[in-house]
Amino acid sequence: MEARYRAAQQLPTRPAEVWNHLPRSVQETIIRKQIKVHTINAYAVAKEKQLGNRINTIMQTCFFAISNVLPRDEAIQKIKDSIKKTYGKRGEPVVRQNYAAVDAALAHLYEVTVPDAATSEFDLPPSVSPLAPDGVQRLTGEIIAGR
Repeated sequence: MEARYRAAQQLPTRPAEVWNHLPRSVQETIIRKQIKVHTINAYAVAKEKQLGNRINTIMQTCFFAISNVLPRDEAIQKIKDSIKKTYGKRGEPVVRQNYAAVDAALAHLYEVTVPDAATSEFDLPPSVSPLAPDGVQRLTGEIIAGR
């Protein structure tokens, strides 16, 4: 877990950098399906707000902010109500700390500008080795690739 935390801290955080770190086939899918892409370095926000590597509140805030499941302000208020209920026993400083993480999440959530064409010079590696038998490539490779 600690290695994953350190690796996540080193991911690009500026929206302009994120697009260039996506594999070409992913970029093409995003463009073709007109997917909106958002980015946040949740680990950096958690660290800044002294939550260690606990990003669940931050990610939940981002989900509700961009999903339109509930109106944004209503969703944020419900998250804060839940924080009060869950962490209220631990004291007001813990509640305020989590509220600050919610507010910081919104401040650090960015939409990535999606250009009209893929720009990446690299792509995902094949799901299975090209040296694998034909049946493995055609069946197992496709299953592993999620197709």
